[in-house]
Amino acid sequence: MLSARLSRNSSDKVRSITGIDSDQIRLLAREFAAAESAVCYGRIGVSTQGSAAASQWLINVLNIVTGNFRIGRAGPCYASGV
Repeated sequence: MLSARLSRNSSDKVRSITGIDSDQIRLLAREFAAAESAVCYGRIGVSTQGSAAASQWLINVLNIVTGNFRIGRAGPCYASGV
């Protein structure tokens, strides 16, 4: 289900919404996914806008699918390579 939803959002579609060059979007995605340790982090700024729940959920999805989220003794931990 997640794969199907994500596949509908090409870098060209994201470019049309954000104004960020498609090549730059693809490069950032590849570098983030390939990094030994990376984290996407959002707090109050993300939580105060209209799509806050979806934004927070997607931040966690990004960290999970790139292997940068794990549950430790203290709860959720980001950047598992650190």
